[in-house]
Amino acid sequence: MHTLFIDSLPQGFNSHELRKLFSNHGYIVDAYIPQIQRSRINGRFGFIEVQAWEQGERLIHEVDGMVVGSSKIKVKWAKYPKRMKQSRRSGLSGRGVEFPRNSLNWRSLQQTNRIRVNEEGLKKDKSAKVIKVEEVLENLEWLGRSLTCISDVPRDIDSLRLLITQAFQEHIVVRDLGKFKFLLTLDSKETKDRLKMEGYERLKQWFSSFDDWDEGDVCLTRRLWLELVGLPIQLWSEKNIKKIAETWGDVVLVDKESSKLESFASAKVVIDTLCMKPIDDEVIIQVGDKGFKVSVFEAKTEYTIFHSGPLDGVSLDLAAS
Repeated sequence: MHTLFIDSLPQGFNSHELRKLFSNHGYIVDAYIPQIQRSRINGRFGFIEVQAWEQGERLIHEVDGMVVGSSKIKVKWAKYPKRMKQSRRSGLSGRGVEFPRNSLNWRSLQQTNRIRVNEEGLKKDKSAKVIKVEEVLENLEWLGRSLTCISDVPRDIDSLRLLITQAFQEHIVVRDLGKFKFLLTLDSKETKDRLKMEGYERLKQWFSSFDDWDEGDVCLTRRLWLELVGLPIQLWSEKNIKKIAETWGDVVLVDKESSKLESFASAKVVIDTLCMKPIDDEVIIQVGDKGFKVSVFEAKTEYTIFHSGPLDGVSLDLAAS
């Protein structure tokens, strides 16, 4: 195995997000962001493990300097590839709660997604444009009564609202920050603190960790149409289309014509992705000892997506933009 060192990641970035980011450029053996981070203003650091040295060189060429969120990340070979052992907390120590799991949690301990706006900070990122705005006091009030909850699998917001309403007597407002991150707002800070202590068993049904809302809790994904061209008809199925599209993000739905086998011109899929650069790639689809080249790129659609419901068995409402 060969290890790459990834620097200047956005604050709050986690191992799962790091894996998904680099998976857009090929197979990744492992991705890891240590919970213990240095005290520096230029973001978090992590590690990527790849199978071949040539793949690592290609990742350095393709990803070094990429802008993720508001950060320009740095990619180079790791000098000390041996990674720290991940801490698995099962109690209520620290600021928040992280449930023990067999896989990496969605994020490490929350850190704020902010930089210090001063002369030194601006010199480090000369390309950043500074725009002054004011905090919304009304938002800060209810955010102070909110928990940020992390799921290891994508969840539909409407279904999650129903489940949480049935599980808790307290009035809880559920909002989403994408398909994996959610805000739970209580009617008071006291109720929120009590839920953190007494709601452990119920919350772990859906979330791998939860914590008080922090300034760094933002959505880092975007939703787009992905188009697959060149998929052989004998491989054409909704299952296979989803499996291919999941390389670049989480599948929201497959276009009706594609899933119902009404057209084989191209398969169109709606995904949520961490990739902020336009997607334009080629993959080899392997079946036994045969391989088929498929082109994958962002669809030049003239439609706006309004649907945000369940991932399966749904219809897509479209309106001309």
